[in-house]
Amino acid sequence: MQKRTFTVLVILVTAAALVGLNEFDMLEYLARYVFIFLMGFYFLGQFAQRRFKP
Repeated sequence: MQKRTFTVLVILVTAAALVGLNEFDMLEYLARYVFIFLMGFYFLGQFAQRRFKP
């Protein structure tokens, strides 16, 4: 898998999850835990950087 494909896949999955959570009005409840999600994306970015070195 290429880095660009991985990036597009992560963006699409994140967008689909956010749209789904918005439809069920769960975004306001989960806003308290935003830093947990940010840490997850931080570690996902580290994984992608190590995996797709030029």
